[in-house]
Amino acid sequence: MLPGVSPHGPHTVSAELLAAAVARARAEGSALSVHLAESDEEVRWLQDGGGPFAAVLGASPRRGGVDLLADAGALAPGTSLVHANALADAELAAVVAAGAVLVHCPGTHRFFARAGAPLTRWVRAGAVCALGTDSLASNEDLDLRRELALAARAHPELEPATLWRMATEGGAAALDLAGEVGRLAPGAWADLVAFDAPTSDRAAALDALVRERPTVRAVLIGGAPVPAA
Repeated sequence: MLPGVSPHGPHTVSAELLAAAVARARAEGSALSVHLAESDEEVRWLQDGGGPFAAVLGASPRRGGVDLLADAGALAPGTSLVHANALADAELAAVVAAGAVLVHCPGTHRFFARAGAPLTRWVRAGAVCALGTDSLASNEDLDLRRELALAARAHPELEPATLWRMATEGGAAALDLAGEVGRLAPGAWADLVAFDAPTSDRAAALDALVRERPTVRAVLIGGAPVPAA
């Protein structure tokens, strides 16, 4: 089990607690995960204290979530920012410049019937992108194959290879494990999943892996086989 620190978000965690959580993650060398800009209502409350969140969250810091995360030292490689549906252009540019990872959860996006998923915008901005599931409180499943298929269906303009990198190398970056997992390379962990593919053609096989929730043939952890779920 790998350590990780996850203060929920800048709208639900005080500035002091957020800074303390970030400091602990950095001291431990742990990955850091924060929810950010999931909804327009969250963004509005942070910026001006208005909207439906006001009755629950009380006084607003009257600052954007990206600014609050920057103050806490959270904008850096090894930090995953989950959802980020409502980032302004300047906020997106700051995240990209900092090297933090943006995590899109297609199943949760669909669960809430949110429009305008930001994935293509992130890619065009040069962000490090990953796919996630969020939790069963806002998703029907925790299967990354399903997230890939949902992302591919919602974003036909994105190449299968781009989406596959989000689920592999992007996921490794989100866990602060870039170069150790998420790719087949010397020195990387021998944690592998083998899928059934309908063809030996590389492009067609990759397209099927992304779009069709392929059957798992085998799972290896540390090079040793384990039962596939």
